[in-house]
Amino acid sequence: MILTLEMAHQRKLVRHAVVALLAAASTAAGDRVLGTRVDPHKPGKLPALSVYTLNDLIDEEASSATEEVHELELEITGWVAHTDAVPADDAMDDLAEQVEAAMKEDEFLGGKANEVRFAGTVMQVVETGNDPLVGVVVLTYFVTYRVDPFAPAELDDFLSVDASHEVVGGVNDTVPAREVFIVQEVTP
Repeated sequence: MILTLEMAHQRKLVRHAVVALLAAASTAAGDRVLGTRVDPHKPGKLPALSVYTLNDLIDEEASSATEEVHELELEITGWVAHTDAVPADDAMDDLAEQVEAAMKEDEFLGGKANEVRFAGTVMQVVETGNDPLVGVVVLTYFVTYRVDPFAPAELDDFLSVDASHEVVGGVNDTVPAREVFIVQEVTP
């Protein structure tokens, strides 16, 4: 059996790693973490987080013919409800602090990044008609990652290979060397 591995763009792998990290963290958003900026969270299901990427620039000075160094701008948007008990500003600060702590826990995003740098926070309160006030806090990070520009997008995996060769300098009755490598099948 031949397994086909679909390689995702590194930007997607970074985004998904951050979503998984934040969903597993002890933030007020719990598992309400989406990897998209589309379809903002509904006021009744707050707090919540959205993770998305903006610019993905190549650092020409740090790159070489065999390696591209990317500087990815990543945003984590937190959505909080405003209440008399917990004003939006306090809720935004609390959620931002929780996100910052979670991001420090895995500074390489499970091997998907070479460096993650916190760049800053922007906060605002959104008022729309009869809906309750919603606080929106946006945390910006710069993620450095490296890729081989010539690596194929997809590779076929193999489960085993059988190689044999003649031993150099052997005599006529020397048995040819034989090596068998077996790769264990990974089950999803």
